[in-house]
Amino acid sequence: MKVDQGLPEIPDRGIITIREEDGDMKIPMALIFANIYAKEREITLNVITARSKEAVSGDMDLYNLPDIKKSDILNSWDPVDMRSLLSSDLNIIENFSLLFAETGFNDMLDFFRFAESLKMEGRLIIILHNPSVFDKKQNFLVDSFSDGILHLTTSYEGSRARRNMKIIRLAGTFPYDRIVTYNINSDGFVVDTRERHG
Repeated sequence: MKVDQGLPEIPDRGIITIREEDGDMKIPMALIFANIYAKEREITLNVITARSKEAVSGDMDLYNLPDIKKSDILNSWDPVDMRSLLSSDLNIIENFSLLFAETGFNDMLDFFRFAESLKMEGRLIIILHNPSVFDKKQNFLVDSFSDGILHLTTSYEGSRARRNMKIIRLAGTFPYDRIVTYNINSDGFVVDTRERHG
């Protein structure tokens, strides 16, 4: 998937993890990636969430994402039931950390083995993950199965927020050599190219 706002190419299939401990930028980030993906081809999209369909549709309107407006928004709080919902070309799992917070390591391993089989079928799964919810062993499992890991952080300089993305891994690309400072608005994902001096 070509992303033309300053990011490298996102794999067309596989497991992509968007990590964020503080803040709530991983949800719009995933939806923007999905919209770019949908521009390039006819796809089916599932958004697996504990939120209402109206809330997710509201995000799509807010960030001006018309290409994914016809997506299926599916509610699930059950990790086992969720597997039956991963039936689309692109699947976004919003509440991954909470879904698996109370399950055992083996349940999570079974999920990733299932996700690997979907990758072989050409599907893309975007996992939204808060690593502070899991222990070290669980986080290692998430990282080990991820073809791409994007780590989001937000810091504050005076009254302004500074949002950074660290691209830890992306299958099929060279290691990324810098942290991307970005904003998200009605234009989508916008890289902040201004040099900052401390």
